[in-house]
Amino acid sequence: MRDQIEAKEAEVVRLREALERDNEVDMSKVPDELKRLQRAFDQVQRICAERIAPIQNEFNKQASKHEAKQQYMDAMEEIAKERFEFLHKMNNKADDTTARLEDPVVKPVEETPIFPLSKEAGQLETELANLHRNSLLDSYSEKQFKKLNDEIQRNMKDAEFEEKKEERRVDTAKKDIAVRCNRPKPPKITQEWIDAQKNLTKNQIFLTEVNNAIKLFNDEAQKLVSQNRIQNDKLSTLRDEFASLQRFLPGEDGAFHDKDSMSRSEMTTKSMENDKLNMKLLVQKGKYKIEKSRLESIQEKLKTFPPTIKASQDSLQKTKNRRKEVEIDVENSNLARAELLSHQIFLEDQRNLMKERIAEQRDKLRATYERTKKLKLILKKQQMIIALNDELYALKKMNLERVAGTVSNLLKINSDIDQFQD
Repeated sequence: MRDQIEAKEAEVVRLREALERDNEVDMSKVPDELKRLQRAFDQVQRICAERIAPIQNEFNKQASKHEAKQQYMDAMEEIAKERFEFLHKMNNKADDTTARLEDPVVKPVEETPIFPLSKEAGQLETELANLHRNSLLDSYSEKQFKKLNDEIQRNMKDAEFEEKKEERRVDTAKKDIAVRCNRPKPPKITQEWIDAQKNLTKNQIFLTEVNNAIKLFNDEAQKLVSQNRIQNDKLSTLRDEFASLQRFLPGEDGAFHDKDSMSRSEMTTKSMENDKLNMKLLVQKGKYKIEKSRLESIQEKLKTFPPTIKASQDSLQKTKNRRKEVEIDVENSNLARAELLSHQIFLEDQRNLMKERIAEQRDKLRATYERTKKLKLILKKQQMIIALNDELYALKKMNLERVAGTVSNLLKINSDIDQFQD
């Protein structure tokens, strides 16, 4: 086929040179030559059609696939855009909800009067509905009235049920809002809170020491009471002994009247023992007074402890309650934050996946563009060959007066083919 094209080009050059020289051409061989050229042109056209058909089909398939991928990419971009907008709205809603929960502010509702024309239109519609209802009531029978009354009662019961349901819902919402508004804000863990915790711990330790001291003093007091009881028992015993010893004292005549005939030395010994016991009793009484005064001072100090202990316990209880509230709020905020973070991570993964798919489709689209460009160049070359064949066929059909224009077109097409090949 290449040789035939070169032969055609040589023939065209020969014809151009003949036209330039204005020499006469032997026209007897022209019909046979034209027939031969026509057969060659038909063969070339058939071969070009056979070669260009699969390329055209492949191009159409690739173009349809490209359009489908482009539509898919557009749809995925729309979905990604909608998801991104939804994520943005969710973030704004979460921020708004968090702000309202932290600092709820009840917005006042502005009530504007109804526009007079709207009011008049509503009244006219009401009158029209009344007229329509009256006309229907006039046309109803007794059975229809009964059915209508049953339906009205059923509708009234349903409306009453819905009204009670809405009232319960409103009451629940009001209670929820009141609880949220009245709930104290959780305190921040500051240096003051830490100092209060330290003071509370110190007071607890001091209270423990005071309780131990009170217990020790109570034990000492019980010991003193038991010792006093023992001394009192000894004193009563000595008194009894003294009463019994009075029998051995000399009478008015100086004589002893004791049936046991106790000696004077023994009586002196008993008297000395009695004096010794009296001295011990005085010493123990002095110790008892000292311990009693110390115990009274300790009791006075103990009287000042209960208010301090109660205040510390109240402060500790408040701190515990605040700490529980803070822990609950922190746990709720952590749960909400974890949920939002998981949702955000899911959306980010979706976005990254969409970006990867978009990049992959972009690469495939770029490869399709390159292939389409090559196919277009091949198609352009085949179209040029077809145009050359058409011009040669036109040359065969033309008169000699139009040969110059046809030849110039052929030369132009030939130059285009040469430039394309270069």
